[in-house]
Amino acid sequence: MLTPADRLTAVTMLHDAKAILWRTASVLTEAANPTLKNTILRQFNDWVYVHDLVFQLLDREGVYPAHHVERLIRENIRWAEAALHPPEA
Repeated sequence: MLTPADRLTAVTMLHDAKAILWRTASVLTEAANPTLKNTILRQFNDWVYVHDLVFQLLDREGVYPAHHVERLIRENIRWAEAALHPPEA
Protein backbone atom coordinates (compact mmCIF):
# COMPACT_ATOMS: atom_id res chain seq x y z
CA MET A 1 0.00 0.00 0.00
CA LEU A 2 1.28 3.42 -0.93
CA THR A 3 1.64 6.18 1.63
CA PRO A 4 0.06 9.55 0.78
CA ALA A 5 3.54 10.88 -0.06
CA ASP A 6 4.19 7.88 -2.34
CA ARG A 7 0.84 8.43 -4.04
CA LEU A 8 1.63 12.08 -4.67
CA THR A 9 5.07 11.21 -6.02
CA ALA A 10 3.68 8.54 -8.35
CA VAL A 11 0.87 10.78 -9.64
CA THR A 12 3.40 13.56 -10.24
CA MET A 13 5.64 11.10 -12.10
CA LEU A 14 2.70 10.01 -14.27
CA HIS A 15 1.82 13.59 -15.19
CA ASP A 16 5.48 14.45 -15.82
CA ALA A 17 5.88 11.40 -18.07
CA LYS A 18 2.81 12.47 -20.05
CA ALA A 19 4.17 15.99 -20.48
CA ILE A 20 7.56 14.65 -21.58
CA LEU A 21 5.86 12.33 -24.09
CA TRP A 22 3.87 15.22 -25.59
CA ARG A 23 6.98 17.38 -25.92
CA THR A 24 9.12 14.56 -27.24
CA ALA A 25 6.52 13.68 -29.88
CA SER A 26 6.56 17.28 -31.03
CA VAL A 27 10.35 17.35 -31.23
CA LEU A 28 10.37 13.99 -33.00
CA THR A 29 8.19 15.28 -35.82
CA GLU A 30 10.57 18.20 -36.39
CA ALA A 31 13.83 16.22 -36.36
CA ALA A 32 15.36 16.17 -39.83
CA ASN A 33 18.55 14.25 -39.06
CA PRO A 34 17.96 10.45 -39.06
CA THR A 35 20.46 9.82 -36.26
CA LEU A 36 18.86 12.48 -34.10
CA LYS A 37 15.39 11.18 -34.94
CA ASN A 38 16.37 7.63 -33.90
CA THR A 39 17.86 8.88 -30.64
CA ILE A 40 14.72 10.85 -29.82
CA LEU A 41 12.55 7.87 -30.77
CA ARG A 42 14.48 5.61 -28.37
CA GLN A 43 13.99 8.18 -25.60
CA PHE A 44 10.30 8.43 -26.47
CA ASN A 45 9.93 4.65 -26.19
CA ASP A 46 11.73 4.67 -22.84
CA TRP A 47 9.26 7.27 -21.54
CA VAL A 48 6.31 5.22 -22.82
CA TYR A 49 7.69 2.35 -20.72
CA VAL A 50 8.10 4.58 -17.64
CA HIS A 51 4.57 5.94 -18.08
CA ASP A 52 3.19 2.40 -18.32
CA LEU A 53 5.03 1.24 -15.19
CA VAL A 54 3.76 4.16 -13.13
CA PHE A 55 0.24 3.83 -14.54
CA GLN A 56 0.15 0.10 -13.71
CA LEU A 57 1.27 0.85 -10.14
CA LEU A 58 -1.38 3.53 -9.67
CA ASP A 59 -4.07 1.35 -11.25
CA ARG A 60 -3.12 -1.65 -9.08
CA GLU A 61 -3.18 0.51 -5.94
CA GLY A 62 -6.54 2.02 -6.91
CA VAL A 63 -5.06 5.52 -6.99
CA TYR A 64 -5.72 6.18 -10.67
CA PRO A 65 -8.75 4.09 -11.73
CA ALA A 66 -8.69 5.28 -15.35
CA HIS A 67 -11.07 2.53 -16.44
CA HIS A 68 -13.71 3.70 -13.95
CA VAL A 69 -14.53 7.30 -14.89
CA GLU A 70 -17.10 7.95 -12.15
CA ARG A 71 -14.70 6.72 -9.47
CA LEU A 72 -11.90 8.81 -10.96
CA ILE A 73 -14.07 11.93 -10.84
CA ARG A 74 -15.11 11.21 -7.23
CA GLU A 75 -11.46 10.75 -6.23
CA ASN A 76 -10.45 13.98 -8.00
CA ILE A 77 -13.19 15.88 -6.16
CA ARG A 78 -12.10 14.35 -2.84
CA TRP A 79 -8.46 15.30 -3.47
CA ALA A 80 -9.46 18.83 -4.53
CA GLU A 81 -11.57 19.30 -1.39
CA ALA A 82 -8.71 18.04 0.77
CA ALA A 83 -6.35 20.50 -0.92
CA LEU A 84 -8.79 23.38 -0.43
CA HIS A 85 -9.50 22.51 3.20
CA PRO A 86 -6.35 21.01 4.73
CA PRO A 87 -6.56 19.81 8.33
CA GLU A 88 -5.22 22.30 10.81
CA ALA A 89 -2.02 21.37 12.59
